[in-house]
Amino acid sequence: MSLVSFAFPLSVFWLIIYVLHRILGQGNHHESILPSYRRGLRSHAGICHFTIRFLHARIETSRWNAAHDKLLTRLKRKDESRSRAWLERIYTLGYVSGVIGMVVALGLLGWTAWTLMKPPSIHTITGVSKTVGKLMKRNDVSARLAYGEPALESPITPILPGVTVPMNHIPAILVALFLSQVVHELGHAVAGALYGIPILTSGVSITVCLPAAFVSFSSATLDTLRPSAKSRVIAAGPFHNLLFWCFWALAGYLGSGVFFALLGYKDVSSIGRVVLNVDEASPLVGYLVGGAIITKLNDQSMVSSLANSDPWGSFLKSPPDGGVDLGWCVDAKEFGSSSKECCLPDETLSTALSCFVANTTPNQIGCLDPIPVLTSTDATLRCASENDCKGGHVCLRPSEREGLLRLTVTGGEEKHENVVLWSGPRREIWDEVMVGRWLPRFAFLPISLPSWANIFWEYMMMVNLSLFLFNLVPIGGLDGTHFLRSVLASLTEDSKHETYDLEAMGRAEVEGAGGNGEGTWCRVLEKGISGGAGLLVAVNIVLAVFALIRT
Repeated sequence: MSLVSFAFPLSVFWLIIYVLHRILGQGNHHESILPSYRRGLRSHAGICHFTIRFLHARIETSRWNAAHDKLLTRLKRKDESRSRAWLERIYTLGYVSGVIGMVVALGLLGWTAWTLMKPPSIHTITGVSKTVGKLMKRNDVSARLAYGEPALESPITPILPGVTVPMNHIPAILVALFLSQVVHELGHAVAGALYGIPILTSGVSITVCLPAAFVSFSSATLDTLRPSAKSRVIAAGPFHNLLFWCFWALAGYLGSGVFFALLGYKDVSSIGRVVLNVDEASPLVGYLVGGAIITKLNDQSMVSSLANSDPWGSFLKSPPDGGVDLGWCVDAKEFGSSSKECCLPDETLSTALSCFVANTTPNQIGCLDPIPVLTSTDATLRCASENDCKGGHVCLRPSEREGLLRLTVTGGEEKHENVVLWSGPRREIWDEVMVGRWLPRFAFLPISLPSWANIFWEYMMMVNLSLFLFNLVPIGGLDGTHFLRSVLASLTEDSKHETYDLEAMGRAEVEGAGGNGEGTWCRVLEKGISGGAGLLVAVNIVLAVFALIRT
């Protein structure tokens, strides 16, 4: 998916939104996108309010108020005291996890800033692809200069479609983001019901293409809570994201293999990796077909193991180190009489021949057509040294400067094993070829379903953990700011307030908690932590932009 192919449906989507908005007769109500509440009025009629301004649309409703009030009322009943006690313990755990999460988030920001300050030691330069016979070849300069991706070693990698993740992952990212935000807001709503705080409205919004969910509480009512209770309501949102992350982690650990096996797929990770899709612009189109199994990259097996569960990714994303354990036996006379031009450091030379180095003393070099040599599947031609070859033959290997990569393929349209030869940055194979471990047993099953399910699972894990940590960063607009203020205020509460009754909810005035000295100390500490967090975020953004520009 290119940027243009994504922008077109997005434009159509917003055109439809504006047309519907005009048809519904709300085209003139653009004064504010903020909700307007009537004094003390709570509606259970399910009225929806739709606002739109530029590329921001928002729908809010009171439809769920009745259900929330029912939960709130039920939790106040005496016969539900056990349920309230359990929920209190759960959200106390959420409070503790929130404090830990804030510390971890700030630590990650500091670590990321430190690692981004290090200059990258690896640069990627790509060239224009060309096909020579059956050899998918790249520009020689780019083949020698492209050594994988920059190794920033940063603990935080932003999700940037087209930069850090493929563009075609955008739908999975947006769905995962929306569901995770719904879970986040559900946490605030349930905790609010536990502590007797009714919701005013709930709804969803979309800005350009980013979806969001929200619930609105009365600020006046929320501020009547003691700081210890208020902090639990605030921490409940990130805590629900943490619980959701644990759920997906457990589901992935226990259920993925059984689930896909029951659907009619078989695991071929003990053989290699299944080709699911090849980018239509890739030179590999026509050479790698869907359903084919890649068993080796060079001499590296694609079989999963305990030491390496993803041999495909670890090989293609690592700097090239040859990866060829054995050489090939070639006639010594033919090699000795071959041209040496392709081995010269001439950047302007364009040839279908590749430079080979013989394992002799001294080493010999020569130019040969790599296709008949490297695509042979005859195991008797492989050698570790000249002693493994018959008389009149030498053991040779391709020069590392050629950047040649052999893909051993079986299955698909051709049931026998064959070798596809690639010349160029191995990272491009990673970008252009999608592989998986599940092969459908029946023709009607979509071959990419397990892979996309796994991609969605990975984004659910990533987004929920990110929302847990990111929302706890104490900067403006995030839960972390209010959570930090409530936590610091709760530290100044008198010891008599440390145990509170959920029924009464300790509607103590926050202003009276602690002396003036303690209040001043809390405000100074809050400003210091929030200011430091804001500075770390700004530094990380600037350094990340510079890192992207450098690469």
